[in-house]
Amino acid sequence: MRKFAILLSVLCAFAFAQNERKKLAIYIAGNVTEESLMLRTVINDAFINNSEYEIVEISKATLAALAKEQNRQTSGSVSPEKIAEMGKDSEAHYVCAVQIQSDKKGSHLLNIRIIDVTTKLAVPGKSNVIVSGLGNAKEILEAGREIAGFILGTPAQSGSAGKTAGGNTLTDPRGGQQYKTAKIGNQTWMAENLNYAASGSKCYGNNPANCEKYGRLYNWETAKKACPSGWHLPSDGEWEVLAEAVGGGEVAGKKLKAKSGWNTGSGYVPGTDDYGFSALPGGNGYSDGYFYYVGNYGFWWSATEYDSDYAWSRYMDYGSSDVGRDYGNKSGLFSVRCLQDYGEARR
Repeated sequence: MRKFAILLSVLCAFAFAQNERKKLAIYIAGNVTEESLMLRTVINDAFINNSEYEIVEISKATLAALAKEQNRQTSGSVSPEKIAEMGKDSEAHYVCAVQIQSDKKGSHLLNIRIIDVTTKLAVPGKSNVIVSGLGNAKEILEAGREIAGFILGTPAQSGSAGKTAGGNTLTDPRGGQQYKTAKIGNQTWMAENLNYAASGSKCYGNNPANCEKYGRLYNWETAKKACPSGWHLPSDGEWEVLAEAVGGGEVAGKKLKAKSGWNTGSGYVPGTDDYGFSALPGGNGYSDGYFYYVGNYGFWWSATEYDSDYAWSRYMDYGSSDVGRDYGNKSGLFSVRCLQDYGEARR
């Protein structure tokens, strides 16, 4: 797992474009293995001529103190204040902190925060950068080359295939259906609910007109495999990144909901659709054949399990400004929004 963190270290080190040479300290939770050190050397070679930043080392004593602090935190995340203190001890201007989340299936989510040592705050627009879809050493090395090309402004050399968003449209090769897309922060999302007729998926109320308007509803196992090549069902953490990118969960619902298509009864909170996400209330379904809440609520699966019977999800409703987080029974039927894979988003 440390090999993934090393890749993010390099991304952190070259995340900003500034005229002055700045000192940057890189903090990776946990121990670095011999294998990950080899990977770090390979990727660093791509940036050997970079003159934007000077990387400063972190003392063993400081790293030990941070590890102790991390073990104390139930969230596993060290506060920006503590990270800034580490950077000050290292005489750095910035600290790049890498956090790794892994699920039971071996899928990895990497999150970085860039902390300004002076203000002790995350740098706006340079935090919660997500790297996903890296499953083995070959993919990691390919992603490293793509990051080098992206940061240095040269085309990435890659032989991998997959349909990606062209402009603001994605064409699903499994039938030719087109979907609008929206780039929000560092992520590219489908701006419509998935409407791929996978086995076991259903239209709300078994009415095809609802599929045309709201997309199809999927149980969790089907949802995990339903997105087209180059896209995936977002993890719980990736949904959280989306909410933070638009101002936080308490206001994300209002900013992500479509301007129309929601019931407008008493207590209605209209959406502003500031980012083109255009969330619609497709309702949900149950294994007993009943359907509920169309027009009032939208429910979307994440790829992250809660336990053997439940998985994390997100929901929005007509009378609220927030995005809710809950867990649903895996046999239930929710909507799906696909997220572009990391490697595809860089091409």
